[in-house]
Amino acid sequence: MSLFCPKFANGYQLFEYPTVHTAEGITNLNKSRKQETGYFIAEASTDGKTVISKSRKSYNKAFEPASNWEKLLAFIDAANEWANAKILFKKKMIAAQFKP
Repeated sequence: MSLFCPKFANGYQLFEYPTVHTAEGITNLNKSRKQETGYFIAEASTDGKTVISKSRKSYNKAFEPASNWEKLLAFIDAANEWANAKILFKKKMIAAQFKP
């Protein structure tokens, strides 16, 4: 299999959200798959107002034999799962909202 594309890709995303919300599902964005054919690593965190996501994907060679297809799929699938992961932003419940 010949890879006529960049051998690596790096990403860094910042997403700010209002402090009256919380971000749930951040851990779903943490992925790590390393194979002899390449790797995909993604890390995500939040500081209470910003979601910070970093990702790295690399193919170790420009050509892989068909026998390594399953090894390639291991980190390609991890990257696909990461791309389809969701974050839920929930509004914080404030004590003043529960007035009788």
